[in-house]
Amino acid sequence: MSESTGKLHRDILDYITNAEGFLTRGEFTSLAGLDEFVKTLCERVLTLEVQESTAFAPKLDELMTRLGALQQQMERARDACKNDVTSLEKHQKAATAYTKKGNP
Repeated sequence: MSESTGKLHRDILDYITNAEGFLTRGEFTSLAGLDEFVKTLCERVLTLEVQESTAFAPKLDELMTRLGALQQQMERARDACKNDVTSLEKHQKAATAYTKKGNP
């Protein structure tokens, strides 16, 4: 396996690990550029000799598993944020209605 292909794979895994950390802490994360990194990795794997690309397959499987898990984590974070916003809107409406009735 070429060193640059292995390094790119490790860099993508680091990128995913960092994104998971941000989400775990409830912080915003951007995945801008990740798709290009993955595309570049796949293109590089296609240029490897058959034996090398076959040996790299488990690393691509690992990457796909990690990306799938990250997607699920991001969906859960999105849903939690949506629920928080909905709850806040309900509280604001209730507070407004309470105030309109002449209550302090």
